[in-house]
Amino acid sequence: DTSNVQTVRTTSFGCGKLGHQVWPCSIATSLSLIHDYHSDENKDQVVVELGAGCGLPSMVCRDVLPFSKVIATDFWYSDQESERDLERLIPEVWHGINLKWNMEESPSTTPPNKQVRVQQVDWHNLESVRQVGPVDLVVGSDVIYYPMDIEPLWNTIETLFRECGA
Repeated sequence: DTSNVQTVRTTSFGCGKLGHQVWPCSIATSLSLIHDYHSDENKDQVVVELGAGCGLPSMVCRDVLPFSKVIATDFWYSDQESERDLERLIPEVWHGINLKWNMEESPSTTPPNKQVRVQQVDWHNLESVRQVGPVDLVVGSDVIYYPMDIEPLWNTIETLFRECGA
């Protein structure tokens, strides 16, 4: 049965920056989600993926699982922003090719009963996190690469649980 085959666009420029490829943990997370959340009791739930990169777990939540709303989040800089994080983050144009395309523009048609959104979220700015809105489940895989992001990620998860309903 190929009805649930996922095609994921990645970037093969090999610069070692974040958000350009599907990591093995993303595949494992996707399989775990399929195992744990396949029942219709999750059909009215909202799931957010933190640090989605190419967005494979979000794609699985959109195409295979019964969640009603899927929010794929990541952080990238745009041309209007300062040169902060240029050493570790790929430019927005590459996220457009990957995460936005995989979630919003790919040939996979979003089922009519689902809402899908890609959102820029900066873990270092809790107001950015609050803009995600109410969620029921927070998903992340292989999201920490730099020690400077550990505390902001923790604060992000805490904010989503305390203030956004997760």
